Amino acid sequence: MKRMLFAAYLIFGISWGAKAQGTCDTIHLADSIHVCIGSASVISATVTGPDSILSTRWFPATGISDTTILNPTVVTATSGYYYLRILGLIPGNLVVNGDFTAGNTGFTSSYTYSGPPSTILYEGFYSVYTNPNGVHSGFTSFGDHTTGTGNMMIINGGYTATDVWCETISVTPYTDYDFSAWFANCSSSTTGAYAPILQFKINGTLIGLPDTVTASPGTWVNFHTTWNSGASTTANICIYDALTTAGGNDFVIDDITFQKYCKVTDSVYVKIDQPDTVVVRADTSLCSSVGSVTLNATPGYTAYLWNTGATTSSISVTASGVYIAYCNNNGCHIVKDSINVNVTNYVITSIAQDSLHCFPGHMTLSAPSGYNSYIWQDGTTGPAYSVTGGGTYYVDAASYCADFVDTFHVIPTALTIDLGPDVTVCMNYVMTVPVSGTGASYLWQDGNTNSSYSADHTGQYYVTVHQGGCSASDTVNVNFFHYSQNIHDTFICKGSPIDITLECTVPPGGHVLWNDGITSPTREIRDSGTWWVWVSKDECKILDTINVTTGYCTCWHNVPEAFTPNGDGLNDIIRPRIEPGCTISGYKFNIYNRWGERVFTSDFRDKGWDGIFNGVPADLGVYMYSLQFFIGERETPVVKSGTITLIR
Repeated sequence: MKRMLFAAYLIFGISWGAKAQGTCDTIHLADSIHVCIGSASVISATVTGPDSILSTRWFPATGISDTTILNPTVVTATSGYYYLRILGLIPGNLVVNGDFTAGNTGFTSSYTYSGPPSTILYEGFYSVYTNPNGVHSGFTSFGDHTTGTGNMMIINGGYTATDVWCETISVTPYTDYDFSAWFANCSSSTTGAYAPILQFKINGTLIGLPDTVTASPGTWVNFHTTWNSGASTTANICIYDALTTAGGNDFVIDDITFQKYCKVTDSVYVKIDQPDTVVVRADTSLCSSVGSVTLNATPGYTAYLWNTGATTSSISVTASGVYIAYCNNNGCHIVKDSINVNVTNYVITSIAQDSLHCFPGHMTLSAPSGYNSYIWQDGTTGPAYSVTGGGTYYVDAASYCADFVDTFHVIPTALTIDLGPDVTVCMNYVMTVPVSGTGASYLWQDGNTNSSYSADHTGQYYVTVHQGGCSASDTVNVNFFHYSQNIHDTFICKGSPIDITLECTVPPGGHVLWNDGITSPTREIRDSGTWWVWVSKDECKILDTINVTTGYCTCWHNVPEAFTPNGDGLNDIIRPRIEPGCTISGYKFNIYNRWGERVFTSDFRDKGWDGIFNGVPADLGVYMYSLQFFIGERETPVVKSGTITLIR
């Protein structure tokens, strides 16, 4: 175990428990190194585990050539500890679906989702797709930040500052986190005052500085900030757009990450050595056909002297014997290297063999066993090699003073078929198996033996082809898209909206689009007009329409119960109260006295009785009335009757 000072852990906030949990990176550093007085030595350190190293620091700085690199040079006259602190990010993104590979899932947005593809993405809507131009014809065409071919979040900003992306994540209290994302413009008008102003938000509080996305369309820019969780155990992380201008507020988001910071410290003890001498012995073998072998003395010393008189760190020899090197490091540390060389005769063997194989597929070539190393013609190692086509392959199998070259001539007999990708079709779909040459036989899933097959219903179809001792199979899924007329013209009453629902089942991967941009199979209609809807899947597209007519469903209010025809201008006339916008016909209004005598009649709805009968004022009292009229094109009339009182 490394010798680490507990005080160093307190300085940098690191605990033994956090280290043991394996949630942070690991520093690989020797317990101690030995340095000769007055000489320089490199401290070798490696780091494994972190997603990225943000900073490196050695302390104390005395004697260290560079405190910001992993492997500095140390020159010191006093033994002591040196400490290395690493700041990085723990591997693993806490954001679910941060690169939108899984589509529109794992997050929320104040905007409305619109499924791709489309020709216009409305303001206040967003989509998840591989190309901004695929959801809005006015957006620039470019690929996502992750791979250039994957998904990204595409946003047409609205008029209100809001959260465009949010996700809730469990966090560790009192821990530092890095919040990062990549943004890009997707419209040439997204500049100046119309550029989105994006900022990170956590648990309702804006953090970091606002970032205005002004780069040219398709240019990805990274923004990130640091956040400490405090006492929180969850974090609602959001990307907030402060721009309140919809025009030009068009941008895309990709590769959102939320990661813990990692701090770890380790130590090395630098020991100042006094001069000494060490003897090292080694043996090696030399195959005579090779000619010579290079002997290497212990590396890292300032001077060398061999018993052959050579003064280099390595020498080349051709004969058996004992070779000795004296390695000197500034007179402080001396190693005596003794190497015993044994020369042995070398053996070379070679053989060739032929093999026939039917492709596609693979064939495993096996080299002879009993050798120490195997190298194939392309540099691959190991006794077995997988080939997927014809050609000449060879392996060099080697061991001590023996070399075996095995050559394989692979002659292919190939048979491949391809029924094409899975499809959605609107009518019979004919599949033809393209096989060249003669002697081919075919067997489809239902026993059909023709080279072509006509699919007339949804299902999985497969064929196996045999030819010349080879066989090949392929499968394709065919989905038939059926749709019948199922929405009809209708009449609705004014002020009484109705819901229209498509009776058909939209197939998986299918899309619904009404002429006003609604993509749901169910929608509300309030006014008259013609409404059309596209139902589509792959290449199949079906259009349906509905004509909606609105009108009054009831025109009748009432007939007043009394009137006072005394010439004062108030309530002098009595007539039915009918909705002004109603279209009526066959109107007839009659009034009778108590003896059944008709005192008034009218076939015009705006004409009423002024209380005059036969040229003189009618008597006070109760009168009977009857009313009849037709509304619009209805065949059944409205019939009303009752009493009215004449008062003066």
